[in-house]
Amino acid sequence: MLQQLKWISLSQLANFVVPVALIPVLAHRLGVIGFASFAVLTGISQYATLGVELGLNYVALTEIKRCMSAVEEKRIFSEVFYVKILLALVVGCTLTAVVAASQLSKIVNGFAFAFLISGSLITCIIFPAWFFVLKNRLDINFKIAFGSRLALLLLCLLIVRSPKDYIRATFLFNFGLIPLACIYSKHWILNVGGPGTIRVAAMRKALLRGVQLSGAMLRETITNFGIAPLYGLFVFDAAIGTYAFAEKLSKVITMPAPLVTSAVIASTPNEESEIPIPRFVRRLPLWVVLLAVLLLYVSAALSFREVVILVAPQFKSSVPLAFALLSISPVVYFNYLEIGMRYTKQGRFREAGRLSYVYVVLLLVSSLLLGSRFGIWGLAVACVTTEIIQMCILLRCRGDNAAR
Repeated sequence: MLQQLKWISLSQLANFVVPVALIPVLAHRLGVIGFASFAVLTGISQYATLGVELGLNYVALTEIKRCMSAVEEKRIFSEVFYVKILLALVVGCTLTAVVAASQLSKIVNGFAFAFLISGSLITCIIFPAWFFVLKNRLDINFKIAFGSRLALLLLCLLIVRSPKDYIRATFLFNFGLIPLACIYSKHWILNVGGPGTIRVAAMRKALLRGVQLSGAMLRETITNFGIAPLYGLFVFDAAIGTYAFAEKLSKVITMPAPLVTSAVIASTPNEESEIPIPRFVRRLPLWVVLLAVLLLYVSAALSFREVVILVAPQFKSSVPLAFALLSISPVVYFNYLEIGMRYTKQGRFREAGRLSYVYVVLLLVSSLLLGSRFGIWGLAVACVTTEIIQMCILLRCRGDNAAR
């Protein structure tokens, strides 16, 4: 377990460190409107992967664990593989049509968007990180994550030079994992059988189970990429760049929530067991934890303010927005850990899904209403309010379960 946790933590750390270095650089070179375009296009691409991944990774992982033979393992892997291909085609075509009819058609045409989003969708198919977890080859996940993110940083420094390069930046971001994923595909490619060996009923069953498990993944995607990409589908202007930058800054601080949670979930063999919390954490007084969190956020916020003023002064107005979003970081931590870990570990997938989808609808509707009246500060208010509402709902659900 410790070996697994080490490699997963290192992989996630690679995904955490690169954005810290990359975001200020891209903001400086792309400018407000260019960064808005980059943030919305890459964010939509990541939301699109949710439609391909669903909960299929978890389904495949649990099903293969129960396999009694290599033939059965190969069949399950193939079924999930082909389901993802079909979902990628559906999601890609649907989103391309939506973008063509949205305000994003101002910054990218349909063919260019279809090409850009294909990078993220292909990555979902050819990089089965869950399979390497199953085979105890987490070192491969680390090599792919670290190598691709480092290459992304270097290529952005070399290629992205002006606001007009937002398409290049999006391309590098969406296709960054593919080269190394192809190199290491030799470890799983032999598990893909021919289409004739696939059982349609089994594929349908896997898809239905995956949909039930998608709630926790949706919560993780929102925690990582925020509301700016979804809002940009309906309202796209330069102000989105200011808000997206503030959101990226705040996500750098809140990013450890899904990273730590993912590491602990993947490293725990018993899915039904309680959440493993280190003993020293349980023994800490509440005031010590609160003080440590407060010092972390204040020091990080002040550091980012100085970096923004020095590197990307055109985004100086993003700093107060980032502070507002950072103010609810503890709430974001709680909401994600509750849905992404507690509900998932207890097998309460439908409840997690309902809570996540209600949250998304409430967040999007409130963002559109408040954003139309108060601009980007309306988006911040919508984000803060919906997080607090979800926390209250989760606490209420906890109380009801305890009463039973």
